[in-house]
Amino acid sequence: MTGLTTVAPEFLPAWLGLVYVLLHKKETDSALNAARHAHRLNPESDEATLYLITCLINAGDYNAAGTLLGEVGDRLTSGATDNQNILRFYRAQLARYQTR
Repeated sequence: MTGLTTVAPEFLPAWLGLVYVLLHKKETDSALNAARHAHRLNPESDEATLYLITCLINAGDYNAAGTLLGEVGDRLTSGATDNQNILRFYRAQLARYQTR
């Protein structure tokens, strides 16, 4: 994934994949940096925002995570997506945030 982000630095799915791999490897700081980069590429992407929220919760930055959860929640309640995977991902991160 690192090679793909190097070759195609504007390709959001590569950055999301990198975040996933880094989270799986428990490389929290690197995952957070990659998630921030993905979010900068497309701040309107629910996936990028949810990955960033995941990393922020892992890092203990609950204030930033809560702010972003509110933004995503507003977009989702306005009907911006009907993608069940996004909705489940959001609900899972909201539950993690609420039970910290």
